Amino acid sequence: FYFSKIQRIKTEEILCFLYPKIYALNSIIDQNNEEEIFPSMINDNKESLENNGDIFLIDNGFNLILYIKKESNVICSLFEISDIKEINLEKINEENVFDYSENKNEIKNKIINVIDNIRNTKSMFQNLIIIIEGINDQKGKIINENLIEDNYVREYPFNFENFLNKIIFE
Repeated sequence: FYFSKIQRIKTEEILCFLYPKIYALNSIIDQNNEEEIFPSMINDNKESLENNGDIFLIDNGFNLILYIKKESNVICSLFEISDIKEINLEKINEENVFDYSENKNEIKNKIINVIDNIRNTKSMFQNLIIIIEGINDQKGKIINENLIEDNYVREYPFNFENFLNKIIFE
């Protein structure tokens, strides 16, 4: 079964297992027009997470991880609460947050459109994990497992584009 699955997986999908893709979602959420724009991909390091907004989608090949910083103003709208203290840890999952009915919540619709676009390019379904900094992130462990560049010397930055070129052309 796994051998047949691996034979069907595209090279770009396999690369996500090695170098996760991180998308900054603030640009999608903040846009006022209805024109769909795919979010920009950022480098896999803490510095990029600190400097590119407060909500991210991580594609590590196994799962899609929606990572939200706790100071984000998106949290209340996404979870339909008035204060972050109202978050129920048991309800932080895809089924409870994104009900997939005719949703009137514009932020939810924008995020789920990005998730669906990514899933449509994959040969295997990826579950969505929702992580809120400081609440259910296991003290940063989940996010740190998906950061690559912090393991390398700063003098030799190694982003996804460099990684892709090195794998394909060498």
